[in-house]
Amino acid sequence: MVEGTEAPPRGVWENGDPATLPSFLRSGSLSRERQQSSSDADDDVHLALLGPADMQRSHNGLPYPKLPVLIQSFLEAHDRVSLCDVVDGSDVSDEWGSDHLALDGHADVAWARRKNEAIPVSTRSCFGGGVPTKAVQKRELWQWAVSTKSCRLGWSTPPSRSATHFRLLDSPDPWHEPRECS
Repeated sequence: MVEGTEAPPRGVWENGDPATLPSFLRSGSLSRERQQSSSDADDDVHLALLGPADMQRSHNGLPYPKLPVLIQSFLEAHDRVSLCDVVDGSDVSDEWGSDHLALDGHADVAWARRKNEAIPVSTRSCFGGGVPTKAVQKRELWQWAVSTKSCRLGWSTPPSRSATHFRLLDSPDPWHEPRECS
């Protein structure tokens, strides 16, 4: 807890009466779930970090996984949303994936099943349907993600100026550009 802040009264979180909740926690807000949730940190995310060689640092010194490690984790977890976001943000190609990723075999269905079993145990929420457990070929998932970049442009992103949903044509890789962070 941050110094100088107070925790809400226990009854606010436990009695379930919406009238006692602060207005920002009523209705569809998921903020109230944060204190009720718990997770198994070892198996919460599918990220194979084998050592320091799999990590890099931002210009501000923050550690994060290298791009191939991050994308591989989204493939293994069959996480289409995150995969599309990273493909659009990095503007990688099918050839890049063939050179840097392990595309043979299926996504990790056993991990998905363990994750889905843990979700109802770790929360009292009715939200979240779990992660996909269908056996999908990683190569097919990768090819789908890179071949549909232009389909994700949207009406406000003109193809004459945009390479992907997040990148302008001929723009430098954002992780190579220093920027001010607050």
